[in-house]
Amino acid sequence: MENLHITKGIGENLDLRLLITVSILLEEKISKLPKEDIDYLQIFEVKNNKLLHRQEVPEQSEEYILQGNFKNTKIWAVRNEDINFNETWKIMFPEEY
Repeated sequence: MENLHITKGIGENLDLRLLITVSILLEEKISKLPKEDIDYLQIFEVKNNKLLHRQEVPEQSEEYILQGNFKNTKIWAVRNEDINFNETWKIMFPEEY
């Protein structure tokens, strides 16, 4: 995905395997659903080696089992649009918002 950015915190502290997984799931969702069905805030929660991917509007959630041992964490992907309506996504920890 060419319009995907990560914060310094994600780059320094998130396991690369988890970042790749989040990126792939986000890209798959964007390619499969119409824009109006994708919330600007995508929430990824890792807990007990499961990944919950959810959004609030419209409400959707999917759960995945992770291969590997990952610490519990929450990751956000936030959609932005510039003045020309070009879409970008930023992956961050909630405390970086």
